[in-house]
Amino acid sequence: MLQFMTDQIVEASEFRQEQKCNITLMSTHLAAAQSTSKQMSCSKASIVMMSSRVGSQNVAFNDGPEASLSLHYKCSKSALNMATIMISRELKDNGILVFALHPGWVKTKMGTDRAPLQPSDSIKSCLELISAAGEDIHGRLVTIDGEVLPY
Repeated sequence: MLQFMTDQIVEASEFRQEQKCNITLMSTHLAAAQSTSKQMSCSKASIVMMSSRVGSQNVAFNDGPEASLSLHYKCSKSALNMATIMISRELKDNGILVFALHPGWVKTKMGTDRAPLQPSDSIKSCLELISAAGEDIHGRLVTIDGEVLPY
Protein backbone atom coordinates (compact mmCIF):
# COMPACT_ATOMS: atom_id res chain seq x y z
CA MET A 1 0.00 0.00 0.00
CA LEU A 2 1.21 3.48 -0.76
CA GLN A 3 2.58 5.36 2.22
CA PHE A 4 1.53 9.01 2.23
CA MET A 5 2.29 10.09 5.79
CA THR A 6 5.80 11.05 6.79
CA ASP A 7 7.42 11.20 10.20
CA GLN A 8 7.40 14.99 9.99
CA ILE A 9 4.84 17.18 11.69
CA VAL A 10 1.92 17.63 9.33
CA GLU A 11 -0.01 20.90 9.37
CA ALA A 12 -3.81 20.73 9.61
CA SER A 13 -4.38 21.69 5.96
CA GLU A 14 -1.86 19.09 4.78
CA PHE A 15 -3.52 16.46 6.99
CA ARG A 16 -6.94 17.17 5.45
CA GLN A 17 -5.41 16.74 1.99
CA GLU A 18 -3.85 13.48 3.18
CA GLN A 19 -7.25 12.20 4.31
CA LYS A 20 -8.77 12.99 0.89
CA CYS A 21 -5.99 11.08 -0.85
CA ASN A 22 -6.39 8.05 1.40
CA ILE A 23 -10.18 8.07 0.98
CA THR A 24 -9.84 8.23 -2.82
CA LEU A 25 -7.43 5.30 -2.85
CA MET A 26 -9.64 3.26 -0.51
CA SER A 27 -12.67 3.95 -2.74
CA THR A 28 -10.70 2.87 -5.80
CA HIS A 29 -9.60 -0.33 -4.07
CA LEU A 30 -13.20 -1.07 -3.06
CA ALA A 31 -14.46 -0.47 -6.59
CA ALA A 32 -11.81 -2.78 -8.02
CA ALA A 33 -12.53 -5.48 -5.44
CA GLN A 34 -16.28 -5.40 -6.16
CA SER A 35 -15.89 -5.56 -9.94
CA THR A 36 -16.34 -8.87 -11.72
CA SER A 37 -14.23 -7.69 -14.66
CA LYS A 38 -10.80 -9.30 -15.01
CA GLN A 39 -9.43 -6.58 -17.30
CA MET A 40 -8.29 -3.10 -16.33
CA SER A 41 -10.79 -0.45 -17.40
CA CYS A 42 -12.56 2.63 -16.12
CA SER A 43 -15.68 0.51 -15.57
CA LYS A 44 -13.73 -1.43 -12.93
CA ALA A 45 -11.58 1.22 -11.24
CA SER A 46 -9.16 3.80 -12.57
CA ILE A 47 -7.07 6.81 -11.68
CA VAL A 48 -6.58 9.36 -14.46
CA MET A 49 -3.92 12.01 -13.91
CA MET A 50 -4.51 15.22 -15.87
CA SER A 51 -1.04 15.90 -17.23
CA SER A 52 0.41 17.55 -20.32
CA ARG A 53 2.69 16.67 -23.20
CA VAL A 54 5.10 19.31 -21.89
CA GLY A 55 5.57 17.14 -18.79
CA SER A 56 7.36 14.66 -21.02
CA GLN A 57 11.09 15.17 -20.57
CA ASN A 58 11.65 13.82 -24.06
CA VAL A 59 9.22 16.35 -25.58
CA ALA A 60 10.69 19.21 -23.51
CA PHE A 61 14.22 18.29 -24.58
CA ASN A 62 13.23 18.33 -28.25
CA ASP A 63 11.09 21.52 -28.07
CA GLY A 64 14.13 23.76 -28.60
CA PRO A 65 13.89 27.38 -27.37
CA GLU A 66 10.37 26.87 -26.00
CA ALA A 67 11.71 24.29 -23.57
CA SER A 68 12.67 27.05 -21.13
CA LEU A 69 9.17 28.56 -21.01
CA SER A 70 6.82 27.71 -18.12
CA LEU A 71 9.51 25.96 -16.09
CA HIS A 72 7.25 25.55 -13.04
CA TYR A 73 4.38 24.08 -15.07
CA LYS A 74 6.58 21.62 -16.96
CA CYS A 75 8.35 20.48 -13.78
CA SER A 76 5.05 19.94 -11.95
CA LYS A 77 3.66 17.88 -14.86
CA SER A 78 6.88 15.89 -15.04
CA ALA A 79 6.51 15.11 -11.33
CA LEU A 80 2.89 14.09 -11.91
CA ASN A 81 4.05 11.75 -14.66
CA MET A 82 6.51 10.11 -12.25
CA ALA A 83 3.70 9.72 -9.71
CA THR A 84 1.63 8.07 -12.45
CA ILE A 85 4.39 5.54 -13.10
CA MET A 86 4.89 4.75 -9.42
CA ILE A 87 1.18 4.51 -8.56
CA SER A 88 0.48 2.39 -11.66
CA ARG A 89 3.11 -0.11 -10.53
CA GLU A 90 1.73 -0.15 -7.00
CA LEU A 91 -1.86 -0.78 -8.10
CA LYS A 92 -1.37 -3.09 -11.09
CA ASP A 93 -1.90 -6.30 -9.10
CA ASN A 94 -5.17 -4.87 -7.80
CA GLY A 95 -6.39 -4.41 -11.38
CA ILE A 96 -6.65 -0.63 -11.05
CA LEU A 97 -6.00 1.22 -14.29
CA VAL A 98 -3.72 4.26 -13.86
CA PHE A 99 -2.57 6.60 -16.62
CA ALA A 100 -1.74 10.25 -17.35
CA LEU A 101 -3.81 12.14 -19.91
CA HIS A 102 -2.84 15.16 -22.00
CA PRO A 103 -6.15 16.94 -22.72
CA GLY A 104 -4.74 18.93 -25.63
CA TRP A 105 -4.00 22.64 -25.90
CA VAL A 106 -7.28 24.15 -24.72
CA LYS A 107 -8.68 27.69 -24.96
CA THR A 108 -8.59 28.65 -21.30
CA LYS A 109 -7.06 31.51 -19.35
CA MET A 110 -3.82 29.55 -19.27
CA GLY A 111 -4.10 28.13 -22.81
CA THR A 112 -5.00 31.54 -24.29
CA ASP A 113 -7.05 32.20 -27.42
CA ARG A 114 -4.25 30.76 -29.56
CA ALA A 115 -5.15 27.24 -28.43
CA PRO A 116 -7.01 25.21 -31.07
CA LEU A 117 -9.39 23.30 -28.78
CA GLN A 118 -12.57 24.50 -27.13
CA PRO A 119 -12.98 23.22 -23.55
CA SER A 120 -16.12 21.27 -24.50
CA ASP A 121 -14.26 19.47 -27.31
CA SER A 122 -11.36 18.57 -25.00
CA ILE A 123 -13.73 17.28 -22.32
CA LYS A 124 -15.66 15.17 -24.84
CA SER A 125 -12.43 13.67 -26.21
CA CYS A 126 -11.10 13.01 -22.70
CA LEU A 127 -14.28 11.19 -21.68
CA GLU A 128 -14.27 9.12 -24.86
CA LEU A 129 -10.65 8.08 -24.32
CA ILE A 130 -11.20 7.31 -20.64
CA SER A 131 -14.26 5.16 -21.37
CA ALA A 132 -12.32 3.13 -23.95
CA ALA A 133 -9.05 2.94 -21.98
CA GLY A 134 -7.56 -0.44 -21.20
CA GLU A 135 -4.45 -2.12 -19.93
CA ASP A 136 -2.46 -1.08 -23.02
CA ILE A 137 -2.14 2.47 -21.63
CA HIS A 138 -1.65 1.50 -17.98
CA GLY A 139 1.17 3.62 -16.53
CA ARG A 140 1.49 5.67 -19.73
CA LEU A 141 1.10 9.31 -20.79
CA VAL A 142 -1.48 9.50 -23.60
CA THR A 143 -3.08 12.21 -25.71
CA ILE A 144 -6.82 12.55 -26.31
CA ASP A 145 -6.20 10.84 -29.66
CA GLY A 146 -4.78 7.78 -27.89
CA GLU A 147 -1.16 8.47 -28.87
CA VAL A 148 1.28 7.22 -26.23
CA LEU A 149 3.87 9.90 -25.49
CA PRO A 150 7.37 9.18 -24.20
CA TYR A 151 8.14 10.17 -20.63
